[in-house]
Amino acid sequence: MVEKKTAMASALKAFIIIIWLIMATNANILTYEARADLAPIEASSGTEVGGIISSDTKWTLENSPYFLEDDVKVEDASLTIQPGVKVNLDFWSIIIGKDATLIARGTSSNRIEIFSEEELFGSAIYCMDGSIPWDESSKSGSIIEFVEFHLKLPDISFAIYSVSGIKISNNVFYEEGGEGIFVRSVNGIVCDNTIIGGRYGIRGRGNI
Repeated sequence: MVEKKTAMASALKAFIIIIWLIMATNANILTYEARADLAPIEASSGTEVGGIISSDTKWTLENSPYFLEDDVKVEDASLTIQPGVKVNLDFWSIIIGKDATLIARGTSSNRIEIFSEEELFGSAIYCMDGSIPWDESSKSGSIIEFVEFHLKLPDISFAIYSVSGIKISNNVFYEEGGEGIFVRSVNGIVCDNTIIGGRYGIRGRGNI
C-alpha cells in the first residue's frame, strides 16, 4: 500500500511540473515583443500607368506590378520592361508609335507577365507603322521575348498586332477568345512561341 501511495505521489508531482512548464511557456509567448530590426520588408504595392510616354522609360521589378488605367502610347521614345515585371492591362493596350521602341525581354527563368483580368477593348500590344523594327545584326530595336501572356480578348483582336518588323520569340500565350499574333511587315521575326487557346495562332502578311 505504501508503494502504491508513493507511486501516485510521484505521478502527481510529475503532472504538476508539466502543467507549470506549459503555463510558463505560454507566458513567454504572450509577453514576447518583436524586435524593431526584424520588421518585415514591405513589397511594392504597384504602379499605375497610362497616357503618353515621350521619354525613355523603364518598368522595373522594384515598382512591379504595373496597372494600366488608360492606354499607354510610346512616342519617339523607348519603353523597356525588365525581367520578372508583371503588367495588368485591365481593359487597355500598349501602343508603340512612330520612332518608338518596345524592349520587353524576360529570361527563360524569369519571364515578364502581361495579363488582363477583364476582356480588353482591343489588342494587347500594337506596334504601329513607323515604330523602330528589330535589327538582327545589331541586336537592337523592338523585341518581345520570354513573355508570358494571360489574356481575355475580343473576337477580332490579337495579343500582338504589329505592322513593323518587331521580333517576337520564346513567348507563351494563354488566351480566351481573340487570336495570337498578327504581323504585317517587311521583315518581321516570329519564332519559338507557344499559343494556347484563341481562334488562330499566327497570321501575317509580308516577309515573316
